[in-house]
Amino acid sequence: MFYERLLALCQENNEKITPVIKKLGLSAGSIARWRNGTIPDGNTICKIAEYFNVSSDYLLEKTDIKQSPSEEDKNQILIEEFTKMFFDLLPEQREQA
Repeated sequence: MFYERLLALCQENNEKITPVIKKLGLSAGSIARWRNGTIPDGNTICKIAEYFNVSSDYLLEKTDIKQSPSEEDKNQILIEEFTKMFFDLLPEQREQA
């Protein structure tokens, strides 16, 4: 649930939820709605995700990975995968590649 993720992020960062919400210019009344299962709008999700440096998917519990990989990390993963694929080829296949 969104509220539990938000609460956990606040605890991990030694912050209380109400001051965080106020820092972001959001209504403290939103907290009660979130606690009851309401999911905030996209702009609010983006503000909170940016504040805690996590992905919106993490806040919405679509993943347990806090951050999406950076472009540099994605490129490195691709290079490693291609290198592995290349070395898995037979010698004659490598010559053709």
